[in-house]
Amino acid sequence: SAEGSSAVVNAIYLPVSFLSGAFFSPHSFPAVLKAIANALPLVYVIRLVRDIAIHNQQIWNRPGDVAVMAAWGLAGAIFAARRFRWEPQEG
Repeated sequence: SAEGSSAVVNAIYLPVSFLSGAFFSPHSFPAVLKAIANALPLVYVIRLVRDIAIHNQQIWNRPGDVAVMAAWGLAGAIFAARRFRWEPQEG
């Protein structure tokens, strides 16, 4: 339901935000948490936004970050194309 989905999204997004460095720097994380954080796409988004906004860099100065975000976007699009149905399921 729409009401329940908000709670699920918050339960996923808040830990991902903390691990990705949206609220503080993840440099002091243990190695396990750093490895988990580096698997999340938000790390690369935050890094790009920070470098562009604060350090006055261009987006193409970090091609690895752009590639990771593109790969996550492509994977999400493929998953959505395979799973999405216009007709509601019965039951």
